[in-house]
Amino acid sequence: MAEFGLISETVGMVISGGVTFATHFIKTGTRALTSVLNQSVIGRLFTEDVAVFTDMWAAINHPAVWIVVATIIIILMVWLMLAKVILATHWHKKLLAKLAV
Repeated sequence: MAEFGLISETVGMVISGGVTFATHFIKTGTRALTSVLNQSVIGRLFTEDVAVFTDMWAAINHPAVWIVVATIIIILMVWLMLAKVILATHWHKKLLAKLAV
């Protein structure tokens, strides 16, 4: 949006940031209302909020570092999901083998 000028760029950032903030606020509020609010849930919600704001700050102020860290986190998440699927499949096969006997 830089080609449209500073005012248009600022308005675009404010609107997109506002939509993102509203979406996150609704998600967090809904989760808080639908679950039992004990210390672990409150801690998880607070940690998610801190992580989102830290992520936004890092993306704006240190984009190169943010890209490296985000890439590492995405690779780690994919690896963990694949490991979970492989372990679940292996456990499922062992369970079926025991039930067949």
